[in-house]
Amino acid sequence: MDGRRDPGGEDTEGRAPPGGGLRDAKGVPCEAGRENPRRRGVGERPGDRGDARYHGKLRRGGIPRGGRRAGGPDPRADRRRSRRPPGGDARLTFSAFEERIGYRFGAKDLLEEALRHGSAPGHEEGKRSYERLEFLGDAVLNLCVAQEMFRILPLAGEGVLTKARASVINNRNLAKVADRIGVPASLQIDPSVRRKGAGVTRKMAADAVEAVIGAIFLDGGHDAALRFVRGRFRLPDLMGALVAGFDAKSRLQEWCQGEHSPLPEYALLSADGPPHDRLFRVEVRVKGQPPAEGSGTTRKEAEMDAAAKTISILMAAGRGAP
Repeated sequence: MDGRRDPGGEDTEGRAPPGGGLRDAKGVPCEAGRENPRRRGVGERPGDRGDARYHGKLRRGGIPRGGRRAGGPDPRADRRRSRRPPGGDARLTFSAFEERIGYRFGAKDLLEEALRHGSAPGHEEGKRSYERLEFLGDAVLNLCVAQEMFRILPLAGEGVLTKARASVINNRNLAKVADRIGVPASLQIDPSVRRKGAGVTRKMAADAVEAVIGAIFLDGGHDAALRFVRGRFRLPDLMGALVAGFDAKSRLQEWCQGEHSPLPEYALLSADGPPHDRLFRVEVRVKGQPPAEGSGTTRKEAEMDAAAKTISILMAAGRGAP
């Protein structure tokens, strides 16, 4: 025989062709080792099977190892974008929260109550929200701050002390303390509030800080509450700024009262510059003394500066140290 092949795929000697009798779409016999396009799986591209044999088994879904289907998710776990649960940071345990505040509770139920918002579940079981402790903590906080003001500003009058206390006890500072000790991540609220993305508001955080102070007071007494307020409110730093501001004016006022002289009189001389960068000049007059001028970025700072210069004049003149 001359090796001719019949239409059935076998040559005249009965031998099968190299491709096993298979032909491509144009009728050409497939060669041994050559990919048969008719046997290609759905969605496969030319060369996928050869690549699979070279690199290893096909990954799930017919995607070669290290490959990525256009428009689909990246199968590599380390490339997937992580999703954070709604509601901010993960919840802090009570033990971790105690580490943040620097105090260990003997009565854990007080801490749990201080960190339970009115929307949190459990009211049907008799669990109370932080509102009662907030009421107590507000009074304890005012007492602790007033005590520190009285100690650090010995010459300040009632008006100065009141203003100084108000500059420390406000929702802005309470919210800062709440962030430092982890209240937003510890407060128990209705889970739906966190899922909606509203989270813990600044007012809720501020109220919870006062509730924590009330709980510490009940559990450890006044000294424990005072230590918390001193440390977490950073009173030494706040007081240092207040002393630099209020002390000069209060000292000058106390000196005038001791000399049975009229109180100092402050007058604005000028306010120059754009609204965001003003420079104020103020003059203070004390009976029997030359006027003194002061300047600052606010009128209050300018008055403080003028009072400090008047005190220096009095000391230089030997009129006593206010």
